[in-house]
Amino acid sequence: MLKLNIRLLVLLASILLVFLILIQVTWVRKAIEIEEQHFSNKVTSALIDVLYEIQRNSNDTIDIFDPIEQVNESMFRVRVHDTINPLYLESLLRLEFSRKELNETFEYGIYDCFSDSLIYRNIVLKSSMPDNTVPINDFIWDDDEGHYFSVHFPNRKRTFFSKLDFWIYSSLFLILVVMFFAYTITIISRQKKIREITKDFINNMTHEFKTPIATIRLSSEALMRDSIINQPEKREKYAKIIQLETERLQNQVERILQLATMEREQIQVSMAKADMQSIVERVVSTFELNIDAIGGKISYIDQAKNHFVLGDEFHLFNIISNLIDNAIKYAKAEPIIEIKSLNE
Repeated sequence: MLKLNIRLLVLLASILLVFLILIQVTWVRKAIEIEEQHFSNKVTSALIDVLYEIQRNSNDTIDIFDPIEQVNESMFRVRVHDTINPLYLESLLRLEFSRKELNETFEYGIYDCFSDSLIYRNIVLKSSMPDNTVPINDFIWDDDEGHYFSVHFPNRKRTFFSKLDFWIYSSLFLILVVMFFAYTITIISRQKKIREITKDFINNMTHEFKTPIATIRLSSEALMRDSIINQPEKREKYAKIIQLETERLQNQVERILQLATMEREQIQVSMAKADMQSIVERVVSTFELNIDAIGGKISYIDQAKNHFVLGDEFHLFNIISNLIDNAIKYAKAEPIIEIKSLNE
């Protein structure tokens, strides 16, 4: 139930976070589009007024269809009937940009189709803008389209992002929220894993303590029978079983102490030459009483000529014990357990 609740909580939080990110991305894109459109409209409006003033002073009419073209996000091109005085054009641009509150450094250039060349170029710096503008790249003019003048805003990207401070900071805040959420999920997952490890550890220890305790209890009961007095061989066998199982319990306690220090140091496995025949025989002898008590039977058939392996005798003993214990636990009837050994 707890595991399900944690998963459901993480799922709902993830959905909400994804939804929040999508909303943020949508609004940021919308804000960028609005700012770009707002800037384009203001520049276009200012250039129309400049063009109107030029035509008015030249006693001409604006009969050019769609005279203003936005080449890119920071450059505009305006078609005119004739070449223009650069200082006059600059004064008009300054005036109209000031009226439209376009307080940005701009660069303008004038193209003369008679000479098929750019006859003038200048950068107008604003007092509030740093003098580190990027000059416009050479622009390819269409010489069959007549006269032009262009306006370029070299610091457009810098001023553009400065007007999106709120969205930039809110996006950074959202990133921090996502990072905090990811960190929280990591902590929750780690705690969940620790709980599962603890549960598995308790189950494993219970499993490994139960068998020797049961064996000691049965051996003690057998030693307390009156008939055992006249059977010294059985008495010695049961006493030896108690001794072996007591040592096994002691080893389990030492193992728990090792696990308690697992984070500080690596548990060392004592690799040595181990006699598997002796290990299996000792395991079988410890289970004989348990199996006899429930009407079962256990046997060991040794067909291996070489009994020695390289391993940890303590852990090998536990492996065989757990296998036999599971065989007893999950047997549907009286357990009939047969162990065979062979070399392969």
